[in-house]
Amino acid sequence: MAAPLTCRPEFFDATVRAPKPDPLILLPYCPNTRPQEQDRAMKALAQVLNQERVKPTQTIPAICRPGDDFAYWGWLRTAWGMARSRGEDLLVIEHDIQLTLKVYRALIDCPEPWCAGCYQIPSTRWGLNEPMWVHRVNPGPWQDHQVTRGVIKVSFPDEPPVYSARCIKPGEQWADYAGLGCVRIRPDRDWPLPEPVHWSYLDTALSEALRVRWHLHWPALRHGGCLQRGLCRRGAGRWH
Repeated sequence: MAAPLTCRPEFFDATVRAPKPDPLILLPYCPNTRPQEQDRAMKALAQVLNQERVKPTQTIPAICRPGDDFAYWGWLRTAWGMARSRGEDLLVIEHDIQLTLKVYRALIDCPEPWCAGCYQIPSTRWGLNEPMWVHRVNPGPWQDHQVTRGVIKVSFPDEPPVYSARCIKPGEQWADYAGLGCVRIRPDRDWPLPEPVHWSYLDTALSEALRVRWHLHWPALRHGGCLQRGLCRRGAGRWH
């Protein structure tokens, strides 16, 4: 009779500590749009990926040409299916986000399935005077309202009030909506948006379809027009 195998404790320790596979990385960009921002973002991204020794085969450059309003939806749907078939996470980094090593590692090491790096957008797009973070929180439960382009309509018997989703504040950890500028997701279901979605509404549509809580990671990343002004710092001042 064969002697029983011995299982040393360090074998199990090594198994538990085994590194996760690199995520599939989708890099959406629009050619000839804000070239200076794209250049800064690409340099920051290359530095992170080189330091982490991420294989080029794990990255997908996603060209979204001006006028092709549904290309982003198509790329994201394809990458979602690829990541799910491989059992990998999917990391999306848009062309005007300056990724940092700290946020990258936090995203890929986090046990939460739906994570997002925080970044700021001009609040003037929403008629506000204060800086605005792209992640938003509902004022009420999901099942009590319908959402159209980020505006929440709560159903009550008499004259239902209309709420705007509350923007998060620096340091908050959870949100119901997340912009797609920097997200790490774990495709654990079929692609939830079978019909084409316009690029400008894709982030909100995805959050509506998933109805998950996004786990937020700080510090904030530099994004778009705030690269020059340095407005992505914690506690930044007003937009001009």
